[in-house]
Amino acid sequence: GSIVFTRNVRAHDPAEVAARVVRACQQGLVRTVEGEDLSIEFDSICLHSDTPGALALAEATRKALDAAGITVRKPR
Repeated sequence: GSIVFTRNVRAHDPAEVAARVVRACQQGLVRTVEGEDLSIEFDSICLHSDTPGALALAEATRKALDAAGITVRKPR
């Protein structure tokens, strides 16, 4: 798979984004644009502040990570 860069400026569903992040953390999987699961390894999550609804995305993601028992740390 490749990274897909979009210029899509629509707002994203905070609950859906949070669920994707938790799944990536717990299972090491993300869904591709083709609908397939892709195994990944990562060290950080980046939420872009210029995305419409960014604050709601950040709040929902943090709440979901906390509920899943996933530790959030500042970068080193």
